[in-house]
Amino acid sequence: LLDRNAKPAGIGKSVGHPGATAIYPPLTQWLIAAMASFGFGPFGFKVLFTLADMALCFLLCRRFGAKPALIYAWNPLGAVSFAGGGHYDSLFMLAMLVSWIWVGLKSRTLLEAAQRGFLATYLLSPMLHAWYFVWALPFAVKSGNAGFIALAASGILYFMVHHTLEQPGGTWTFTWWERAAIWLPFIIGFAYSFIGWMLGNSLVICYENNFRSKERN
Repeated sequence: LLDRNAKPAGIGKSVGHPGATAIYPPLTQWLIAAMASFGFGPFGFKVLFTLADMALCFLLCRRFGAKPALIYAWNPLGAVSFAGGGHYDSLFMLAMLVSWIWVGLKSRTLLEAAQRGFLATYLLSPMLHAWYFVWALPFAVKSGNAGFIALAASGILYFMVHHTLEQPGGTWTFTWWERAAIWLPFIIGFAYSFIGWMLGNSLVICYENNFRSKERN
């Protein structure tokens, strides 16, 4: 995929390590290499990633309706990350959604497992970028998890770090209030959804027990 002896040209001159391949998955690298071979530059990549994002919106709208799909479609991080930043995440998010639809949207176990996986990623990952917060949104359209929805909204404050970096003596760090503004909505929202889920399960269990008791009597 990479000619290590080739001299960087155009936007390649601004790449920090032009002799090293990226850590992106093989299929993504092959797709980008194929597009580059046809002369597509950064704008072409952004168009591709934006089309994948629009396909996500379309599928969510078809499966869940227009109103629930707005949870994903109107989130600013998608436009900023894919159309603006040219991040490829919309490609694997689209593949993930198609796989989920193919397996079956009624699988509550799969939905809960996916949300637990994203929760672990957000809490345990040593490095997080703002566009990672969009990953869980297609699942939040189905579950309505307030934590993931809030994080995708407050995550736009991630870009405050660029302002901090531009200040005299600025570093790539967040102030305590920036961290709080990003993560507190997630913690509160997730706790709200978790408590609601626990209460809902308790009510279902109580109802089933009462129903069985009446049947026995």
